[in-house]
Amino acid sequence: MEDKEKSQELYSTIVKRGLEINLVIGNALLDMYAKRGLLSDVAVVFKLLPYRDVISWTTLISGYAEHGHHEEALHCFEQMQSEEVPPDTVTFMYILKACGNMGADRKGKDFHNDVVMKGFDIDSFIDNILVPKSLQIFIYNMYSNPKTKYRTL
Repeated sequence: MEDKEKSQELYSTIVKRGLEINLVIGNALLDMYAKRGLLSDVAVVFKLLPYRDVISWTTLISGYAEHGHHEEALHCFEQMQSEEVPPDTVTFMYILKACGNMGADRKGKDFHNDVVMKGFDIDSFIDNILVPKSLQIFIYNMYSNPKTKYRTL
């Protein structure tokens, strides 16, 4: 309960001082709430943002993925794409983590193909990925077969 109270106190201070919820302050609040698992507060701040960038979306997605709301993480990723905000490697790591934790190997493979198509470095991506080891092995094996590499390009 202490985390929630401290977070609410900080938010109240921002409002009392008349600070506008701009992108920088909003992203910092999103990060604070997401790390503490205060997902309803994350959703409120996210809606207040005048503009949402890749950091905003990735923080939202990471909050859901880290706290077991994998379907919601994927839903947010779809919304992010519909708003034409390009994902980065961190976004994809959390999406793959959500897929791995859901057992959605097909979706994970599709998202990983997106990583390849966007030109992200496969080896460093797999080495640094935040998903279960089983999905890392699945992805590595999928791309270690030369025939598979050509089919995905």
